[in-house]
Amino acid sequence: MPGITLWGVNVSPFVRKVRVALEEKGLDYDHQEVLPKMIADMVKQELPEPFLTASPLGRIPAITDNGLNIADSSVINQYLDKKYPETRLYPDDPEALAKTLWFENYADVDMKSVIYAKIFVERGVKPMVLKMDPDTAVVDQALSDELPPILAYLNSAVEGKAFINGSAFSAADIAVATHFVCLSQCEVTIDDQYSELKRYVAGTLDRAAFKTAIG
Repeated sequence: MPGITLWGVNVSPFVRKVRVALEEKGLDYDHQEVLPKMIADMVKQELPEPFLTASPLGRIPAITDNGLNIADSSVINQYLDKKYPETRLYPDDPEALAKTLWFENYADVDMKSVIYAKIFVERGVKPMVLKMDPDTAVVDQALSDELPPILAYLNSAVEGKAFINGSAFSAADIAVATHFVCLSQCEVTIDDQYSELKRYVAGTLDRAAFKTAIG
């Protein structure tokens, strides 16, 4: 039967980002775990044609919704919010929307460049998927020099707040928190000096949608 198909491996923070949105909205979907084309080519794994149709660049995630193909996690989640508006992840209020979009972009660009590209790829993707040794120097520098400013900024951003936009749970909370799943999978914990961030992340990851997506 036609419906929503989500393409991409669940360990990807961006696939998880879309999966959490689908769970928050209570939408039924079929999850097909496929590697991004770049990695699939490296491990000589053939990809299904429907995925390559859904994602012309071979990147994950992508979705197929009743024949409509959409790629890129932020584009997908904004589409889902318009198509299935019963549970909103992007607020109507201009100020709250601006904050939501800002923090989603911060997660997708700045957090990704450190947490995903330099910690998760080295400690997770390389040894487990590519059977390669991690570059420990890259990880060490990221942990000592590049991660702390991110944690400090987010700690101040969520001080006294349940939600990062200060209004309600949103796509920004999903985008930010999913990277902390990656850190946890790499056995990196949040230091107690970032107590507000630690509280915020714990509360966000305790949501049923995150528990389902992580599990």
